[in-house]
Amino acid sequence: MTAVRETSASTPERLEVDMIVDADPTSVWHALTDANGLASWWADEAEVDASVGGSIEARWPSMGWIMRGTYRAVDPGRMVEFTWSWDHEPEIPVRIVHIELSPVDSSTHIVLRHGDYGPGDAEERAAHLAGWEHFLPRLASCVADA
Repeated sequence: MTAVRETSASTPERLEVDMIVDADPTSVWHALTDANGLASWWADEAEVDASVGGSIEARWPSMGWIMRGTYRAVDPGRMVEFTWSWDHEPEIPVRIVHIELSPVDSSTHIVLRHGDYGPGDAEERAAHLAGWEHFLPRLASCVADA
């Protein structure tokens, strides 16, 4: 596994990070699009319908947080894109996460784009970067142990 790094394609309007995960794309895909997979590294609880137009809901009951979104694009084993927003912060705009998976030998290269951000969103963007720097290594550990 490599560390999460912000790529040169990042802009103030769109965050882009990548990393190499020591697992095949199918395992990574499962962890990104299956309720049990998401609950193993990201949310405490999750419900998903990983089809275009399907829903994603991630919950952290101890914090009272619920994230809801809709899948916009799905290419099994290769790419997923979904919207998301918090129930407890309805004033924050809906954001989009786009994740691409590419095989690299017996590993997977993950490229994650998160946005779009506008003027005044620098603090939120920085928080999202810190979040992905925390959670993507958890994803990598989870799929490497599988």
